[in-house]
Amino acid sequence: MQAKLICGIIFPNKELHDKAVKLLTEIYGEIDKESPEYSFTEFTKYYEQEMGKELKRKFLVFKRLIEMEQLPDIKLKTIEIEKQMSKEGKRTVNLDPGYLTENQFVLASVKTSPNKIYLAKGVSAQLILQISNNKCLENIRTFPDLKQEIIKEFILEAR
Repeated sequence: MQAKLICGIIFPNKELHDKAVKLLTEIYGEIDKESPEYSFTEFTKYYEQEMGKELKRKFLVFKRLIEMEQLPDIKLKTIEIEKQMSKEGKRTVNLDPGYLTENQFVLASVKTSPNKIYLAKGVSAQLILQISNNKCLENIRTFPDLKQEIIKEFILEAR
């Protein structure tokens, strides 16, 4: 089954953002839509020690559709990009690939938790938002920054 590829980027500055986007588009093709950029640090300090303060986040949706079964390989490829862009063993960007369908916004993860479903190759899927009646519905594990109306509106428009 096909879906739209979406990728979140957490980054500290425009230079690293642009480099990550360039690497992603070389592999996955042209971008269809970009979300507004927002302060990620406002929601969590989780990546601050590794990547620095004042982190920002945005999402990219690609024009080319993917097969949903490709998600584990895509996640592993984005980990390679993160390593390629690392400095002194620390990531300079965080890439969160996933997919969008008419009914779901799903992100891939290599972290385990009770709400994630194992796919393959050490990669799990997490349902971030359900889409029903043209509304995005959160679940108990939806990340705080992805509960924002600006993100929900973007997801509805991008799918």
